[in-house]
Amino acid sequence: MANYFYNEVIMQWGGTEYTVRPTFALCKRVQSKGVNIFANLKAIQEQEPLIFDLAIVVSEFLKAAGADVSQDEVLHVALMEDPEAVIGIAGEVFMSMIPQKADSAGKPGKKTKK
Repeated sequence: MANYFYNEVIMQWGGTEYTVRPTFALCKRVQSKGVNIFANLKAIQEQEPLIFDLAIVVSEFLKAAGADVSQDEVLHVALMEDPEAVIGIAGEVFMSMIPQKADSAGKPGKKTKK
C-alpha cells in the first residue's frame, strides 16, 4: 500500500542525493530514541536547535534512504563543519514526519527538497 500521508524528503549528504518517504515504523524508531518531533520543530523555529536530537533524526533518515552514516558523523558535521546544512535537513525531515492530507484526487503531499 502506498504511503500518502507523509511528504517525501530529498537530502544531500556527502555529495550524494538520498530520497526517503517516512513510514510509521521509521517515525516510531526516531521517537523511540527520545526525539520529540514537535519540540524539535519549535526549537528550530526559535533558533535553538537540539543538536543531539537532530543528529539522531538525520542519521536515521539517511540510513533509511540507504546511506552508510552514523549519529556521530552527523553530530560532527552539525557541530564542526556545517551546522546550517544539518539544521536545514532536520527541519525538512521533521516536517515530513507530520502526516499530510491527500489532495482531492487522493494524491500524496508534495515533495520537499533541501
